Amino acid sequence: RIIDGGYEVQADPNDPDNPIRAILSALRNMFDGDVDGPIMQGAYVMVMCPQGMPGIPATPWAQGNVSFYPEAYHERQSYHMHEVGHNYELGHASMGNQRYGDITGYMGANAGDYLSCYSGSKSWRLGWYDDRVLEVEADAEVTVPMVGIADYNASGIAPSDVVILKVDDPAAYAENYFVRFNRKSGINAQTQDAQDQVAIQRQYDHYSASDMVAKMDAGESYTIVWQSAPFNTTVHVCSIDLDAEPARAIVAVKRYDGSSISCDFSPPPPS
Repeated sequence: RIIDGGYEVQADPNDPDNPIRAILSALRNMFDGDVDGPIMQGAYVMVMCPQGMPGIPATPWAQGNVSFYPEAYHERQSYHMHEVGHNYELGHASMGNQRYGDITGYMGANAGDYLSCYSGSKSWRLGWYDDRVLEVEADAEVTVPMVGIADYNASGIAPSDVVILKVDDPAAYAENYFVRFNRKSGINAQTQDAQDQVAIQRQYDHYSASDMVAKMDAGESYTIVWQSAPFNTTVHVCSIDLDAEPARAIVAVKRYDGSSISCDFSPPPPS
């Protein structure tokens, strides 16, 4: 039956060998023959488990297109976003040797309920901002105006403004780097790290854990050392203007040659 917009199902609590199987079986039985049912259609299903159900882990987890939440996490929005991220095939967000160390978005450690979104590499994978992303080669020489995720559709945004910048691996390792201006506003107002800084994540295949390698203020640079290319690439933050409408970071990308980076190049339009 439907209660307050959710479905209530009866699962056998005396199946300690496989309570997950019991829950999924009850869901499928509910929607048997219903072509519009969420299990039949492959939609994302959130299962709120009762307290003390035998065999249910103490923390949330995801399996395929279903995510499960013990009672203590029923109203913990950040945990919901993390597990649904796994449903979307997003890996964890790490920083160095900390498996969940990148807390600029929901795929790192959860520190309670807060208003944030997904990191640059995860957002690229989701494709939500595809008309405001830019992909450049490792030896490109460009200057890019960047805005925060919350300003994706803001008034005053320019055609050249970019939400996510991807720097492609020049070899076959697929060791790509994703640059984002982590503006602390709107849907990202409570991001837990790199607030109003430019953050860079390294990501291999889409489900592997990303690694936040830099968080930079205006005037700071990070040099990408490629595994097999005969050159490196520098990402430099020319400026950050929080008083602009919308706030912008100007980011320059250049093949590293030891010379200073100019911020005077004409910005390319989003790809």
